Amino acid sequence: KVAVQHHHAHAVACMAENELDEPVIAITLDGTGLGTDGHIWGGEILIAGLDSFERKTQLDYIDMPGGDAAVLEPWRMAASILFKAFGRDAAGLDIPFIKEMDKTKFDFIMQMIEKGVNSPKTSSCGRVFDAVSALLNIRHVISHEGQAAMELEAVADQTAPYSPYAYDLSEPSGEKGWIISLLPGISQMVDDIQNRKSNSIISARFHSTIIDCFSKAASRISASNGIKKVVLSGGVFNNDIIFNGMIRALEQKGLDVYTHSKVPAGDGGISFGQAV
Repeated sequence: KVAVQHHHAHAVACMAENELDEPVIAITLDGTGLGTDGHIWGGEILIAGLDSFERKTQLDYIDMPGGDAAVLEPWRMAASILFKAFGRDAAGLDIPFIKEMDKTKFDFIMQMIEKGVNSPKTSSCGRVFDAVSALLNIRHVISHEGQAAMELEAVADQTAPYSPYAYDLSEPSGEKGWIISLLPGISQMVDDIQNRKSNSIISARFHSTIIDCFSKAASRISASNGIKKVVLSGGVFNNDIIFNGMIRALEQKGLDVYTHSKVPAGDGGISFGQAV
């Protein structure tokens, strides 16, 4: 038997629940799931049928220093994303996250990433939420997966629409899909932290960024292949801001959105998708 790929199972669970059997665009956002290339996925757009899929978009890979340890210690993901955005200059950034961190700890993380020691690559949206939560000093260590992301959602200002941070949506030569890099926005976020913008505004802008980049990428995929139906699955869609905002953004782009109502959006729906 062939193991069903984790994110394809997410997509199929949502398709089956909505009685869709033709190919759809599937936005699958979660914490962890092994991808077909040996890296850890979690920020993907697939074109999915019931029995096959092709990945069309992903969040650019970032390192997970310490592997599984990075899941319960979001500060590691914040250190990783800062190192990717600023290189070794990250250690001198004038922000509370860096100032309060033990310098040897940060140096150790940078060395792990540089040497590729126990630092698997991930495109996980959940890990980026963790990184931002730690970066804003909301939550450095957690007791259960998703805790940092939930607290980041809880502080977001929802009284007004906030403009997204910058990101790159590019189609590298020789690649079959789009790559979303959030690094331009991480630089802007650091500026906001240095300028003492509130966590509620920074969180709101970060949520807007995730909605904007994935809805834009899905719209481009739809334009190139004519598929108008989009399914949403994965644990990140337990976040109401992302869930409602993504539906709104996709519908504004003329796409038909299908979501979970009977089967859980998170890993509780995986076995159903695998069975289908």
